[in-house]
Amino acid sequence: MTDLPLPPRCPKKVKTILEHGETREDPYFWLREKENPEVEKYVREENAYYATVMDRLKDLKTDYFEKLKSRMEPEAIEVPYRHGPFRYGAYIPEGKEYAVYTRSKEESRSLHPADGVVWLDLNEVAKAHDYVSLGGFTPNDAHDLIAYTLDVEGNEIYRLHFISTDARPAPSEIIENVEGDIVYSKNGQYIFYVRLNDQHRPYQVWRHALRTPSTEDLLIFEEKDPRFFTSIQSSTDGEWIFIHLSSAESTEVRYARRGSEKNEAGGESPLFTVFLTRKGSHEYELDAQADRFIVLTNQDEPNFSLGSIPLTEIENGMKSWKPIVIGDARTDVRGFTVFKNHIAVLFAFDGVLGVRIFSQGESRGEKATYDLPFTETIRDVSFSANEEFNAKTIRLKYSSPRTPTQTIEYDLSSGHREVLHERIVHGFRPEDYAVERIEISAADGTKIPVSLIFREIDRGKKLPTLLYGYGSYGMVTPTGFSLLRSVIVDDGFLYAVAHVRGSGDLGQRWYKEGKFLKKKNTFTDFHDVAKALVTSGRTGAGNITLHGGSAGGLLVAATMNLEPSFFRGVIAEVPFVDVLSTMSDETLPLTPTEWDEWGDPRQLEFFRAMREYSPYDQLKAGEYPYLLVNGGWNDPRVTYWEPTKWVAKLRDLRTDDRLTILDIEMGAGHFGVTGRFAALEKPAEMIAFLHAIHFERERLNEN
Repeated sequence: MTDLPLPPRCPKKVKTILEHGETREDPYFWLREKENPEVEKYVREENAYYATVMDRLKDLKTDYFEKLKSRMEPEAIEVPYRHGPFRYGAYIPEGKEYAVYTRSKEESRSLHPADGVVWLDLNEVAKAHDYVSLGGFTPNDAHDLIAYTLDVEGNEIYRLHFISTDARPAPSEIIENVEGDIVYSKNGQYIFYVRLNDQHRPYQVWRHALRTPSTEDLLIFEEKDPRFFTSIQSSTDGEWIFIHLSSAESTEVRYARRGSEKNEAGGESPLFTVFLTRKGSHEYELDAQADRFIVLTNQDEPNFSLGSIPLTEIENGMKSWKPIVIGDARTDVRGFTVFKNHIAVLFAFDGVLGVRIFSQGESRGEKATYDLPFTETIRDVSFSANEEFNAKTIRLKYSSPRTPTQTIEYDLSSGHREVLHERIVHGFRPEDYAVERIEISAADGTKIPVSLIFREIDRGKKLPTLLYGYGSYGMVTPTGFSLLRSVIVDDGFLYAVAHVRGSGDLGQRWYKEGKFLKKKNTFTDFHDVAKALVTSGRTGAGNITLHGGSAGGLLVAATMNLEPSFFRGVIAEVPFVDVLSTMSDETLPLTPTEWDEWGDPRQLEFFRAMREYSPYDQLKAGEYPYLLVNGGWNDPRVTYWEPTKWVAKLRDLRTDDRLTILDIEMGAGHFGVTGRFAALEKPAEMIAFLHAIHFERERLNEN
């Protein structure tokens, strides 16, 4: 096998940055200049080098691609759900890349969406675009007109379209530069939508009169504070419109009744009333159930509590709030869904997900009728499509490492359970896999949960390990079924998921312990988990590869810097690695709102904290693991230059001959390429790389 060509070397153009009286030099700051032909040239050179490396792994990639593809069911379907007089569903036909959206009459009991009438086929849309993503769709109350949003660039900037489902022609106007949310007025003459500003922040709510130019649209609301994002939705009972204003620390909701004079009268601005003014770190969610608002709040409990306020006492705010379910140190109330006579609450007890159903008594008080029964401890549970306020059933999505995704329907009164659909995974046998939850002790004594997935035939063996984590924003680390994970485990790996501080895996207190000035806990937890997997005999030193994306990319990069020689490899997808520079630039789309997550480096204490863990700034000359890094040219969340700068600097500083490869997807954004089978290409390359660095390193000889 011939040697690989030399990797690209990025020219240095040093920029001196002065903050808080301290000077730092950034030789690759210039890579932010997206319109500079020299930048694109360098990125394409990196992509060409990546392709050259992957060519050496072509047979492995092909093998893993076919394994992933062969395990997929011929058609991917979303079971039709009731919405008004129809059932809406979607499926990807056999051999196709994109979904077809259909609907059928409500009385139809078919569980296959192909039995309905097609109203949108994304395969047709994709003929003119390399990237296609449906943001969402909303039918009007009469269900004869559907508004939907499309992103065809990967930059998460959507266009709003209309399609008619009866003989009348649809409105021909297309509204540009919108976010995915759409709400109709009750009379169907108007829609409300959210526009983005130049920094890609959703900040304005507009009202559009159908069949008129968008230049005549009426501005309803504008959010001035760059820390807050704006969204809009209707209440589950269909009687209210809510404008949600949210930062990472606080919430404000404004409400107006659908059908009120000011909402419907042409030329008049709807009157939206503030429910609870944003204040400190108070976060809340709002929905309506006939004569009361249902409010999820963290006002008195970090892990949130759910309660209600009668519409007649709205002006009293939280003084009239009556509890339905109270969170505590072990019970994290994560969400709720409202029905006419029931409320479903999604919660976690010691990190284990559950759903509790409340029914209303004669006095409008709640009583817990039952918790939905689940047998597996490590599981993912979420609400599915529950659009009907009057429904007598609830739909959930359920999966676990050994249970492919199920769509389950429960009778709200009796608890009767029906599995409407279970994903078919060819060649997958649940009994072949072991799933365990262990705890390891962090350096400060904190117990960190770790989920382990491996083959039963490998029980007791010391295995090469892929260690996955995220650990930011209070997000729950996914432990449901994963096609990618099943193929990795079948290759002989131990797959470990670290539930580190900074995640929401053990509630909001757990999240706060890995945030702001305590952010380093996230990285030391991850490092401690890796060490414990070795000392417990589950794997060997130097036989662990780290994997994470976005803020999880920050996690794996910062952990690598703690002890580079301890790890075999790092797979960093769209990694947030240039923390200090990004958080110091308030012109970037997400920076101001991200200050509520990471801190504001204009304050010295946050500046110093970020400098201590920012992966780009902490790179030093020395040996590093094998690295596979990717990004998206159009990514508005983690800009392409973050992984690009990081790779350029790392190549310059590393003193060994291990590979660092970078792949910037030129036609996509944060979430990669679209298309059912096209989306398998990069995972197949990732597994091929993982296999090669653990089992066949000779394939990756470098000059």
